[in-house]
Amino acid sequence: VTHDQEEALTMSDRIVVMNKGTIEQIGTPEEIYESPKNRFVGKFIGRSNFFEVQFDHRLQDNLLVCKHDLLGRLQAFNPPQHDVNSNSEILLIIRPQHLKLHSLKGVNANVGSGIVENIIFFGSLVRIIVAIGADLKIEIEALEVPNIRIKDSITFYFEPKYLKAIKKE
Repeated sequence: VTHDQEEALTMSDRIVVMNKGTIEQIGTPEEIYESPKNRFVGKFIGRSNFFEVQFDHRLQDNLLVCKHDLLGRLQAFNPPQHDVNSNSEILLIIRPQHLKLHSLKGVNANVGSGIVENIIFFGSLVRIIVAIGADLKIEIEALEVPNIRIKDSITFYFEPKYLKAIKKE
């Protein structure tokens, strides 16, 4: 039993995440980190960005198109165990290291922009806090940040495979 995330991820074959005596998820460290089942697990293990979105349609069995009030059209991976109905509100999760600075030309989904609120240097990485409108802040983690300052406007992009639908509670 531990509350040390790094210890749990590096030393365990299986992890049980509990919340107030209730099992939230059981899995390998990779499953728990890469595919948390709900917001609690996503917040408890690692850092995460969450987006509440409206489901629009499916592109493929496991690829959803959703609408976000501030980010517009998003494409997200839908794990097979997560059932999404038409016009339902769903929760998407993405880890900060999967957001990339600058957008890809010609891409019209999974691109966003915002204002840099803070830049935190950790030695091996830099965490950038970005405000998107008045009510949404996201974190981006990068190995280096070329010529970006607080109050700068930036554009970012993320691949659909890293944006995942999870259980909305």
